[in-house]
Amino acid sequence: MNFRTRRWAAVAVVFGVLAVTLVAENVAVNVLLPPLLADRPERVLVDYDLAWTFLPGWVHVRGLRVRVQGSGDQWVVTADRASGWVSPTGLRDHHLRLSEVTADGVRVKYRLRRAPGEVPGQWEPEITGLENPPDPAPEDLYPARPPWQVLVSTGALWVEEVWLQDYRWEGTARVGLECLFAETADARLEVESSAGSVWFGDQLAADRLVLSTTLALDGVPRRRSLGRDTLRYLSAQGRATADVGSLSFLESYLAAVPWLTVDGTGNLEAAWDVSGGTFRPGSRMTAWTDALAVGFDTYEARGDGTLSAWVDAGEAPLSHLVLAFGAFTVGTEGAPALIEGEGFVVGVTTADVSVAEPFTTAEVELDLPPSSLPDVSRFDALLPEGLGLSLTGGAATVTAHLAVTSEGVGAGVVDVAGESLQAEFDDLQLRFDLSLRAVLAEARVAEGFYDLSGTQLELRRVGLTDRGAGGAFTDSAAGGWWATAGVTDGWLRLGRPVALDTRLELRSADSSPYVRLAAQRVPLAPWVQELLVVPDVRGRGRLILGDGALQLRDFAVSAGDTEVRLSWLRRNRADFGAMYVRYGLLSLGLGVDGAAARSVTVVGAKRWFESRTGGGREPERARRNRGDSRRKKDTPPAER
Repeated sequence: MNFRTRRWAAVAVVFGVLAVTLVAENVAVNVLLPPLLADRPERVLVDYDLAWTFLPGWVHVRGLRVRVQGSGDQWVVTADRASGWVSPTGLRDHHLRLSEVTADGVRVKYRLRRAPGEVPGQWEPEITGLENPPDPAPEDLYPARPPWQVLVSTGALWVEEVWLQDYRWEGTARVGLECLFAETADARLEVESSAGSVWFGDQLAADRLVLSTTLALDGVPRRRSLGRDTLRYLSAQGRATADVGSLSFLESYLAAVPWLTVDGTGNLEAAWDVSGGTFRPGSRMTAWTDALAVGFDTYEARGDGTLSAWVDAGEAPLSHLVLAFGAFTVGTEGAPALIEGEGFVVGVTTADVSVAEPFTTAEVELDLPPSSLPDVSRFDALLPEGLGLSLTGGAATVTAHLAVTSEGVGAGVVDVAGESLQAEFDDLQLRFDLSLRAVLAEARVAEGFYDLSGTQLELRRVGLTDRGAGGAFTDSAAGGWWATAGVTDGWLRLGRPVALDTRLELRSADSSPYVRLAAQRVPLAPWVQELLVVPDVRGRGRLILGDGALQLRDFAVSAGDTEVRLSWLRRNRADFGAMYVRYGLLSLGLGVDGAAARSVTVVGAKRWFESRTGGGREPERARRNRGDSRRKKDTPPAER
């Protein structure tokens, strides 16, 4: 055999060996490798529709599926096409090494395993081929084998979907990945996405998401389920912009402030620097919205505004969240706005900078600049029904500042000023100017409870018209009648209706409006009314509003030689009460016992008053009537 023949024979042998090798490798990757990768398919399953190779170790696949089930979770990764180097070394020892992997049409789905009998989440992903909860199989059916150790490095992975429980991202992203799964999991990712959408359940949370970030997970314990707790192992840098469908995702970080809610739509821009699961200084987020909604207690502020969040660079970093309104309204759903204005600001500050945990403690400040109460009659719905008392009109200005802890406890002040306000009490119409400085010595926002100790109220230019008599009242003091009241101690509970219990110190120009009010309930001769009108009235007493009633207890006022003591209750437009009046040596007792009985006592008036009030207690007939009312309300109809 000559040299040329030997050379061609050698070439033929080489090509034959290569052909046999390629055939063997293609048989191996299509026939032998899948069973090896799926020796425990209830735990790990790797399969594909088709695989081929032209170079030893370089494998192309179509229809790739990688499905994994751990003790607490299940997930699947699919790809339309993928290729990369596969090292056969160590496969029998459960060591898998993949390098220079590229893939397109990648989709990732993840869900936590449910306990038996647990209702599945409506929006969690389906993972074909896995029961959830799984059908448990005794471990002794399978021989003990070492866990898989997987090393993966990629070129470009083109990802189209990532679905984690109720959260789902859809779009196009280029992902670079290096990861090692052994006793712990370590991963490095680079993500670039120019378009994407994020869904929470069936709600579009963000659209037109543009994202650029690097992420690292270091030392995640093996078999740990993905979740908020995993974020403590995270380090990341990046930035993103998006159209946000809802800002309510912030509520997960405001879990310690359950009385404060945030929502809205708008444009969001964010940048982050995370190390070891904590936000670093420079991390920030800004959202611009014309539909900002901030709820507190039973009320909600709505309008356009800006949401800003950042971590400062102080010695002890602080997280800040500021919700700044432009034009806004405050009210309840379906009702006209109670407050209108511009510039309302809600600020939240906390020392918590963890990505994994929500704020555990926080300081909240509400700053309301001078704003309008466009129609005080809208507050009439907060008053108990059946009192005959109503707010009928007028506008006012309100300013407020409140500082509250995450537990909902704090303090603040509210200032209200109004001119020509109108109110009605039965047949009496009142017009007045008002100045109120409500000191919130203690504010328990979560309960709607406010300590009003130190509050000051001033009424000026008070006019009164008696529609029943057809006449008009104007006091004799120049410039109009006035009165002031200071709360020595007391509280307010917001609701529909409100409840109030305060002890007051009073002063007024004279007693003429009080006489007119009393004359509506007890017939008073003109000379008695004239006698009771005295200047410079001072006094104190207890005012209670609630349980469908208005009560005046232990009221005592004096002016010169005149002394007046009063105990009164009004419920369902019926009055129960007694008044003791002393003028020098002359004394009178005036009584009302519902709509049926009215009386005037001259002899032994003080003794009569004290026997009626029992030292200021609620009149006996009123207590009986209230007891009957409660029994009727609380007793089923069949037992009445």
